[in-house]
Amino acid sequence: MFNEYAIKVENKKHLKVKTINVNIVTFEVKGSATLIFDIQNASNGFPDDKKSLTNETLKLTINKNDIKNNKVSLDISDKNIWTNEDFFVLVRVEESLNGKLYFGGNIFAFSKNTYYRNYFGEWKKYSTGEPSINVDVQIEK
Repeated sequence: MFNEYAIKVENKKHLKVKTINVNIVTFEVKGSATLIFDIQNASNGFPDDKKSLTNETLKLTINKNDIKNNKVSLDISDKNIWTNEDFFVLVRVEESLNGKLYFGGNIFAFSKNTYYRNYFGEWKKYSTGEPSINVDVQIEK
């Protein structure tokens, strides 16, 4: 069963999500791997599939050579994703993965929550740090 992970981005301004960045510490894959992303607003403190801010599936297919300094990035600036509230960035690995792929963690975020679920299962959270997923944004002035 494949897990999906999410981080919460606290936000009080009107902003556009431009790039999703993910740290990968282990990539032992035959061929390539596809990462699938979503950006969602919350319901009851958890990501809500019904509140996706994207109009399409966001995918990034990578191989070992695409990973620079343990990081891969997906440019979504052309998707016009705007929000003015807290939101979640979700990532999962496509089920066809042939090998091992491990995300890096944020060692400075031990008090932050990580959200996870089996794909389309019930969201759960734990407070022992979070995967190293971040976003580049443009703040409207």
